Amino acid sequence: MMMAEMRDLKADLDWMMKSPSDHAKELEIAVHALERAIEAESLARELVEALEEAIWLLESYTGRYEDIERLAKELVKAKEVLGDGN
Repeated sequence: MMMAEMRDLKADLDWMMKSPSDHAKELEIAVHALERAIEAESLARELVEALEEAIWLLESYTGRYEDIERLAKELVKAKEVLGDGN
């Protein structure tokens, strides 16, 4: 999988809000898209935390290793997308 360059979405949003523009509609659309991306990234981080807890619970209480292995692979992918490594 090709890794996209990680960007500081909040910094991009702040820059756009300070930038003068003759294209108010385009700026409004871009700002809205960045705000949604910031919210989505925050939700993804919350989901990673929940997945880590689910893996811990499965390991601790069930011993269902095939489920744990599948969840662990998804966790690694989610962290890669967020730029948090393995």
